[in-house]
Amino acid sequence: MKVSFFGDRGFYPHQLFLSAPDNSSSNSLEITESTPTVLSYGDVIETTNKELKRLGWTKEKGIQYLLDTYNKKSRQLLSDEQLLEFVAYLQSLPTPNLYVGDCG
Repeated sequence: MKVSFFGDRGFYPHQLFLSAPDNSSSNSLEITESTPTVLSYGDVIETTNKELKRLGWTKEKGIQYLLDTYNKKSRQLLSDEQLLEFVAYLQSLPTPNLYVGDCG
């Protein structure tokens, strides 16, 4: 995935040139190869927060994944491309069954 920055065109430095989903009714960022749009760094962080919650990951599990994969302890330390890769990875994971109850 190619990430382009537009700091010289009046956008904030952490805005990214990405692809947006075709169906804009979703509140979640979906990284695709379709129509380009500009997303803020905050949008991407918010999406990772939603995905981490959906997956039921603890803070410790997220940190461990970042350390194992990128050798970095925080999302804020990732490059923009690494952050987008992280979002795409989280979105690729299935939602776990998080209910607790008697199965018998």
